Parts: sequence; structure tokens; C-alpha cells
Amino acid sequence: GGTGGATSSVGILDIFGFEIMNINEFEQLCINYVNEKLQHFFNKYTFDEEIKLYDREGIELKPTEFSQNASVIQLFEKRAVGILALLDEELIRPTGNDKSFCRKVTSKNSQHTNFEKSRFSDIEFTVRHFAGDVSYCADGFLDKNRDRLQDNLLSCIKNSSSDFIKRELYITRESDITATINSTEGTKSS
Repeated sequence: GGTGGATSSVGILDIFGFEIMNINEFEQLCINYVNEKLQHFFNKYTFDEEIKLYDREGIELKPTEFSQNASVIQLFEKRAVGILALLDEELIRPTGNDKSFCRKVTSKNSQHTNFEKSRFSDIEFTVRHFAGDVSYCADGFLDKNRDRLQDNLLSCIKNSSSDFIKRELYITRESDITATINSTEGTKSS
């Protein structure tokens, strides 16, 4: 403490919520992917800005290597073979399922430096993240990624007394869709 009741303190903001649980499911995959993106942005922004500052001030700077995580982001994002693309592809297949998704991710990425096939399970895989290796259990990935409203939320919306919620946010029948389109077009032309 100080004199007169003044105190000193330090605040810390931890934006990185990287998670490794005993069983890592879809939620951890999403959290860890976002943290990879944050880490990439932070590194690029911080180091690029520092280099520009040194250049502007005429300070000579030896080339400096800093950890990059672009390859793990590519594992998630690469078109047609990335984890996220394969998950979306599996969702549109009528017979799509978690095991099939896991097989595809493994077959398409078995040579990727940031990917490791599970030796124990056909529904698991490991991603070598910037912060560490995480084994994911893909059981439930498709259901959790469907973007469906939960039944109780859907019921609440359907039974709402608010016209805005019932008519603008939730449309239940084909005739409602047509009526909404017609009323919107009428509003635009007036």
C-alpha cells in the first residue's frame, strides 16, 4: 500500500483460452482454433509493427525468427481437406457421421505436420497446436455443428407474443415466407 490510502495494482488480461481436457470435444476444437487465429494475429501484428517502427526510426535489426502457427491454421482451413471443410462436407451427406468424418480427416491429413492419427480409436485424432498437442474425440462433432435451434428455444420463439420475434426472426410456413417477402418488397417501394 501507499500513503493516504493509495494502492498499486497490476491488471492482466489473458485473451488466450487454450484448452486441453481429459476428453476434448467439439467445443475445445472451436476454442483452440480461435486461439490459433488470435495467436497468429498477435504474432503477425506485433512483430510486423515492431519491424516497421525500427525501419521508420532507422534502427538496424537483425532478422528475427518468431514462432509461426500458419501450418496448424491451414490444417483447419484448407479448402477441401481442412478439418472445418471436411466437417461441413460430412454434414451435407445423408449418411454422414462422426466416424466417417474422422476417417476423412485422417486420410486427407495423415502427412500434415500438425496432424496425428489416433493409434487407439477410429473416432479420435490429434492436432499439434501452437500451445501443445491435443487429442480430440470426434464423437458428437456433427450434431454440435449443425446450427440447429434447441427444441426449448424453438418452442419459446414459436409461442412468443412479440410480432417481431414471430414474424421477423422465425418463419414457420411457406406462406409466411411469401408474406414476409411481399411485405418487405412493399415497404421498399413506398
